[in-house]
Amino acid sequence: MAKRMNLLEMEWIRWHHLRLMDVTVVSNVDYGCES
Repeated sequence: MAKRMNLLEMEWIRWHHLRLMDVTVVSNVDYGCES
């Protein structure tokens, strides 16, 4: 059970990391176009 929860946690963190990176990339592109 603990192992399974750990895997779900890791999946959630990985998904969250990807979303964060997407937002950062988009923000950088927007900033570059604005400047």
